Amino acid sequence: MLRDGRTETLTAHVVEREADKAPGSRGNRAGEGEGEEGYGMTLSPLTPQLARRLDLPAAAAGIVVTDVDPDGAAASAGVRPGDLIKKVNGRDVTTVASVKSALTGQSGKPALMLLTREGADIFIALPSSRS
Repeated sequence: MLRDGRTETLTAHVVEREADKAPGSRGNRAGEGEGEEGYGMTLSPLTPQLARRLDLPAAAAGIVVTDVDPDGAAASAGVRPGDLIKKVNGRDVTTVASVKSALTGQSGKPALMLLTREGADIFIALPSSRS
């Protein structure tokens, strides 16, 4: 690494995060209230603690993407952990079940999601999980 014109050597230690060590913490995409398995993303209700950690305003509403399967439809569409899902197909979503409901019945059409990422609202077209 070059810093102020000098070469510096850095040492890094790779460790497993505590959250990744917990049984079922990664890849647990099944179950009501925990994820949307067909799209490769894990979802969580927005809590005050999560809102603070993600630097969201107190009045923020929606569902937080907590994990994304790198091989899933959500990752290919550009969905990232930390994104706040506000709407799916024009419908406000306030529970994991409401996201699942809005995503079902797409009959092969992409779902349009309104997300908040790093303080900006963006739209992402999420391809259908059905092949």
